[in-house]
Amino acid sequence: MLLWYQSILARRPVLTQSVTTAVLNTVGDITAQQAVEKRGKIMTGSVLHEWLSTEEGRSPKENVKKNFLPIMATNYMVWPWVQLANFKFVPLNHRLTFANTVAIGWNCYISYMNNRDR
Repeated sequence: MLLWYQSILARRPVLTQSVTTAVLNTVGDITAQQAVEKRGKIMTGSVLHEWLSTEEGRSPKENVKKNFLPIMATNYMVWPWVQLANFKFVPLNHRLTFANTVAIGWNCYISYMNNRDR
């Protein structure tokens, strides 16, 4: 499978990385919604939109006030190390896939932070 992916990536890099990104973002959204939020429906979209939404009665301003600093603090502890490893060890043509794979866990974390008191 890896050889197949690498051959397609070499032939059509932009299309392959675009489709890979779409698939991994969808997987991240589904994982966050099913495993963290325990929702019965599956829909894709930005976790940030969900984080700021008023679907559960909390205003976006309250959400930002409560979650922004803890999420940003974690962001600065996680992403610099992820990107350091990405640029140091991951071949150029796999860097986007690596970052998007880590983002699945990151989306779950944001979802957890948004839903921890519900």
